[in-house]
Amino acid sequence: MSPWGFSKASDEMKIQVIRDMTFKQFIRLLPLTYMKNRHLHPQYKIFTGLRPKRILKMEDPADMRFLSEKLLLDMDIRANSTRQVDKNIHWNKDLTDIVNHIYNKDFKLYDYPFMETFD
Repeated sequence: MSPWGFSKASDEMKIQVIRDMTFKQFIRLLPLTYMKNRHLHPQYKIFTGLRPKRILKMEDPADMRFLSEKLLLDMDIRANSTRQVDKNIHWNKDLTDIVNHIYNKDFKLYDYPFMETFD
């Protein structure tokens, strides 16, 4: 049985279990699952051995313009957007400690601030 609550299940069932999960449940499962899913891996592990010339941040409009111009991409197209998600996310010390621990090296390496607690 996986930490998500299923072992051999259809993709649809797995997706439904994750959709029904609360944000708090998801974050609390991260320590058990983050290295089993490439979407959750810390970036420094993915890019081990690579020395980037430039680090681009999605939230930086100048970086997105640079990417758009270099790759001739339309950056207005959104895929997997979470805009339709209408749930309040409440961070507490327990949750921020988990994220800060797992992604500690990413925050330092890519010059992001550590998560703060918003109780």
